[in-house]
Amino acid sequence: MAKKVSYMVSKEPSDDLMMDSQAKSLPSYKVVIMGATGVGKSAITFRYTKKKFVSDYIPTIEDEHKTRTEIDNKLREISILDTAGSEQFIALRSNWMTKREAFVLVFSIDSPNSFSDLGNFFDQLVMVYPKRQHPIVLVANKTDLPSTKRKITQEEIQQKAEKWKVPYFEVSAKDDKNINEVFESIVREIEKNRKPEPVIVPQKKGFWDYCNLI
Repeated sequence: MAKKVSYMVSKEPSDDLMMDSQAKSLPSYKVVIMGATGVGKSAITFRYTKKKFVSDYIPTIEDEHKTRTEIDNKLREISILDTAGSEQFIALRSNWMTKREAFVLVFSIDSPNSFSDLGNFFDQLVMVYPKRQHPIVLVANKTDLPSTKRKITQEEIQQKAEKWKVPYFEVSAKDDKNINEVFESIVREIEKNRKPEPVIVPQKKGFWDYCNLI
């Protein structure tokens, strides 16, 4: 289980400077969460970064949330960009996709439209990153709903995940089910894609390095 220390950006300049200096020493990971309106993107983000569930719908255009969490015995800083799902902000999607290292595509299990709409997000991601060099995760939210309200089967989700060659998670922001697992998986995938830092090997001194010219 990952240990988390969530925080919000302070308005005090001195606190900001202290936080910035501490964050510079931590490995950071930039993630964007995308999907149709009302699927629970903000609820997932708040659950992970603030450890609380937000039941009220909060319209979002572009909000960034950060948290510090320990994954695989290493403290890390994760930045999640929570984005708008409305079609009126479709022009902003390319900007949200750039300078990010991983993408969480969310739909709600009671909304077939939100499931099919993810095709547009995925296709645009492939256009921006044709080499598929950044991790993409498919997330089915609201598994806390009664089974009678479920409209997308696990077989349908698995078929889409296999077609896109991405992992998928069934989660509940309300019940805090598999939320940590989503982001822990993302961090590990990002680590695989990162180039290891070069190891500087000190050179052995030769005989002439110890001789002084007179």
